[in-house]
Amino acid sequence: MHRLLIAIVVVASATHAQAQLGGPPNPDADRDGRVTLAEFRVTQLGRQDRAFGLLDRNKDGKMDAAEMARARRMAPTLRSMDGDKDGAVSRKEMEAGGEARFHAADANRDGWLSREELIVLRQGAGGGQIQ
Repeated sequence: MHRLLIAIVVVASATHAQAQLGGPPNPDADRDGRVTLAEFRVTQLGRQDRAFGLLDRNKDGKMDAAEMARARRMAPTLRSMDGDKDGAVSRKEMEAGGEARFHAADANRDGWLSREELIVLRQGAGGGQIQ
């Protein structure tokens, strides 16, 4: 019994720590085992707003090449979101890029992401990461 209690405390602490560090939230809001585009957008919205706010250092409403380069690991993904090929990414382009990642991850084209498709997406093989 004592070991079980310790295990529960350790798991709860790790979960809390992950949440505090900004670990990936569960995009399946209704817990039905399916992540719809609407659920995906809600999950992405806050994350994209925070990222955009941090990366758009001069606050001109777009991320230019220098600002994207600061993102290092994300830079190739950000550059791929430049829909009008002007060398910068706007909030609209970032949002469209998120939607494109959703559709790329929807391997069977059923309009929602399964747990397996989410895992692939998080690993970066399904058109980008949601983390």
